[in-house]
Amino acid sequence: MNKNIPISTPYQNTIIYFLSGTGNSYRISEPMQSIADDKDLKTIKSSVNSAKPTEEIKDNNTCILGLIFPIHGFTAPWYMIKFTWRLPQVKKAHAFCAATRAGFKFAKVFTPGISSSATFLIALILFFKGYKVQGVTSFDMPSNWYSLHPIQKEKSIRQIIERATLKTSTFTNIMLAGKQNWFTWTNLYEISWTIVLTPISLGYIMVGRLFFAKMFFANKNCDGCSICSKNCPVNAIEMRGKEKPKPFWKYSCESCII
Repeated sequence: MNKNIPISTPYQNTIIYFLSGTGNSYRISEPMQSIADDKDLKTIKSSVNSAKPTEEIKDNNTCILGLIFPIHGFTAPWYMIKFTWRLPQVKKAHAFCAATRAGFKFAKVFTPGISSSATFLIALILFFKGYKVQGVTSFDMPSNWYSLHPIQKEKSIRQIIERATLKTSTFTNIMLAGKQNWFTWTNLYEISWTIVLTPISLGYIMVGRLFFAKMFFANKNCDGCSICSKNCPVNAIEMRGKEKPKPFWKYSCESCII
């Protein structure tokens, strides 16, 4: 925890909703909840597919909502966009959002991922819904897009997660202190990519998201345990096959593996 950040908070309730496939967004939500608990806040943390926003979100300035999600197509997943748009209209509740992007470590160098318009788009929707958005950020978590690159070493994965956990602590303390987090190097970096990659993101939202799921398949190493099917946040994985069922990814897949 950063001792230079005020530990007092103007809030009484914290709500953290996350969309997570392989666990990166969930891992970010865990320290957020711990920090909120340390401040004696009433905290709700749940996956977006089990959230009850109309019952849980308080329309007053003692409540702060956090949305944590992966990126796909250099923007927010379509499922997260729809979820945010369906949140209750408010006038006073505060909010923040954070994206998990694909981080790498080469030798001693950590390279950032690209979330581009992801956090800004969700923040804009929150603004139109009446929320006072306190800030956005992106966290580098281990890339899980193994169809495009080799698996990183365990040590590198652990170090990436440790760096993200430290940044999560700093960001969460700023949010819970009632401060703002907009003018940062991370957000300046992502604004630059937003200008460049917005056409790709629009193409993904309109067309690409319907086809990228077909990049996934179960190879001979799959033992048919069905863990992926049971835990898919959008129910996009089915077990198919009579003798030895294996996962089958439907077109509704959000590729939330980051």
